[in-house]
Amino acid sequence: MLTYLLVLIGLALLCGCWALFQLWLGKQDPDKAGGYKPGCGACARRDCPSQHDPAA
Repeated sequence: MLTYLLVLIGLALLCGCWALFQLWLGKQDPDKAGGYKPGCGACARRDCPSQHDPAA
């Protein structure tokens, strides 16, 4: 019975940590982060306003 309780506690802890990680990850939006300069090629966005045309 104690084994089932430990597994249940571990699963609850894992779900709680996953939810906290998802909340943290949602706040890591590169467009909102200070000091981020679009156009570096790291985000692979095609509609980037500072992306320059290499043919120009």
